[in-house]
Amino acid sequence: MPSVDRALVFERQVEGPGTHVLLVGAGAYIYLVDGEEENLDAAEGMEQLDAPPKSARALADWFLDHFDNPDRPLASLALVISAEKAVRYSHEKATVKPHNLPRGSVPEVRDAARAWESRASSNRGNQVIFYFCGHGLFSGNSVLICRDFGKTMQTRFDGAVNFDGFLSAMSTMQPDNQLFLIDACRTPAAIENYLIGRSSMGNSLLDPVPLQTRGGSTAKQSVHFATSSLASSYGRDDGVSLYTDALLRALGGGGAQNDLGWWVGTNGLQTALSAYTTRIARKYDVEQEPDRTRSGQFKVHKPACVEVPIYITCDPADVWAESFRIEARLGAAVSKAHAHDPASGACEELEFPLQLASYELAACFDPASPFAGGTSTVMAVPPEAPCRISVSRR
Repeated sequence: MPSVDRALVFERQVEGPGTHVLLVGAGAYIYLVDGEEENLDAAEGMEQLDAPPKSARALADWFLDHFDNPDRPLASLALVISAEKAVRYSHEKATVKPHNLPRGSVPEVRDAARAWESRASSNRGNQVIFYFCGHGLFSGNSVLICRDFGKTMQTRFDGAVNFDGFLSAMSTMQPDNQLFLIDACRTPAAIENYLIGRSSMGNSLLDPVPLQTRGGSTAKQSVHFATSSLASSYGRDDGVSLYTDALLRALGGGGAQNDLGWWVGTNGLQTALSAYTTRIARKYDVEQEPDRTRSGQFKVHKPACVEVPIYITCDPADVWAESFRIEARLGAAVSKAHAHDPASGACEELEFPLQLASYELAACFDPASPFAGGTSTVMAVPPEAPCRISVSRR
């Protein structure tokens, strides 16, 4: 009798190919700094994380509320969350009664990955999506740090995932389209000295199978990292990580591609992730540039509506000290408007989301204002568009 997959929160039968999702949010670590059984010798300064549990839950909500792929509808969603206490996931569309989710040790992640792969291998045309948010390391190969990392110095990597090994194994599995989203640091810390010259640190979760089972060809993989190699990925104390924030926007429509009929495809996804992550990171005065290491091209999600963030600046800049109205015009009609109030805080740039179209943007002022107004034309096309309005004085 097959074992129960405790990570599963949603499952349904679909006709033909479907999409199978596995999300891992690793925030609470037993042996890292401030952990339940802190082991400073093995921790190498790595601390507890607030963002991963929130990020994984936010992404799970998005898949149940918004994901749409008519060719490969959502067939299953599994969730592993390592938080300070056991987590129960509740959602009106979940098909599994709320229960304590797996808490992110390597055995738990391995069991969730094996169950996920088994479901997804039921149909060659299936799509799989794997997401990990937590600590990570890079030294020629990528290592994902799980909840049980660092119990002892001699065997600390028993609590880690060898991501490259996992990718290689997955490339031999049945699902044709495979999307991997890794929200973790790839920094060269002192701990990496233990990795040098070793290609198999950590658990690969799965063993590869003969390629003959796939007709001799590997699966199509698109692998996206939150940051470039040897660089950091950043989180928040009060919300999702910077990359997951960008990911939700990119999946929501920022990654839509004209050549795919405005589906979010893997190429558009990476373009949007790069644009949004770097922009969000600047707000926090940090640098973070996403990377992509395998570039399989396929459609992921069909947004119900594609909205493009338009970033409006004004010349001269002292316009923002005035009250005025910005209108997005389609012909003679005003499609959308925003009232700028200088009392709401300093402003140098306004984010103004608009649906796909070409607009005239107008800055409109009261008759008593020293500014007369100005217009500019902008094409709202993903992932984002800058718009500079030259405003004349009276």
